[in-house]
Amino acid sequence: MKTLFQLEIPRRGNVCVKGNEALIPGMEYFSVLVEDPELGLKRLDYCPTCWAIAKNEVKARSQWKAKVLSKKEEAPIHLNRDERILYLFKESTKEDTPEAHIETFVLALFLARRRLMYLRQEVKQDDGTIIQLYEEAATEEMYTIRKVDLSQVQISTIQLEVAKKLK
Repeated sequence: MKTLFQLEIPRRGNVCVKGNEALIPGMEYFSVLVEDPELGLKRLDYCPTCWAIAKNEVKARSQWKAKVLSKKEEAPIHLNRDERILYLFKESTKEDTPEAHIETFVLALFLARRRLMYLRQEVKQDDGTIIQLYEEAATEEMYTIRKVDLSQVQISTIQLEVAKKLK
């Protein structure tokens, strides 16, 4: 059985899947994940007009609304604090340890607070685990993160680990 941690959620398409309308910066769009027998989950992106028609036809496993962002200029050679934390976040998503899951969740919370990532959906799995879908604001790349109960975590330990990695 595949879990959300084994899935690669594709990036947003450049056009609406129904009307082939270009999704341009500043425009709102709707994304859905649907079951596909060959791919597992497939991402479909709709313009608002087509979504008004298709939302009753599509059996989505997950869905969210977002806005197409404009492309940012290239990042400077020296990364600022937020960019370094975003880099640490991406590196921590590659590890599959309990410590990495906690660090990834805490970094995602920070990045969401800074509006560099957006929480798009929470999905409760059959085993009770809650998975959160985050979207990176600049690239619209999606990440699946396991939600962590922070009352069970030594926050000071996490702070020290992140501080060491930021230096």
